[in-house]
Amino acid sequence: MAESHEPSCFDLVAGLAAQFDPGAARGQEGEIQFFFSGGESGACYLRLTKSGCTFHRGEALYPKLTLRVKAEVWKAIMRGDLSWEKAMMERHFLATGNFPPLAQMPRIFRFG
Repeated sequence: MAESHEPSCFDLVAGLAAQFDPGAARGQEGEIQFFFSGGESGACYLRLTKSGCTFHRGEALYPKLTLRVKAEVWKAIMRGDLSWEKAMMERHFLATGNFPPLAQMPRIFRFG
């Protein structure tokens, strides 16, 4: 029997870059920083431009929005086991910076 491998948090964030909807982002530009802890730890970020989005490992110099989240929580959100709205309201992650993109992430990246 073949083992199923769950994608890493980094794979899931990289997938968001491919799902980016520039129209929904309405010209927002800058970086969204992710810091993961727990079963997986590390940093990555998404760079948003008017025409697209790219994934990068490491830390952005001046991110507009920073999310600190446990790996298990991020995976639950991406699987749809935990809604984005519930995760925000119940403070399953810490967010700092420019908040308009935070509430719009499901629409900008087409998830949830």
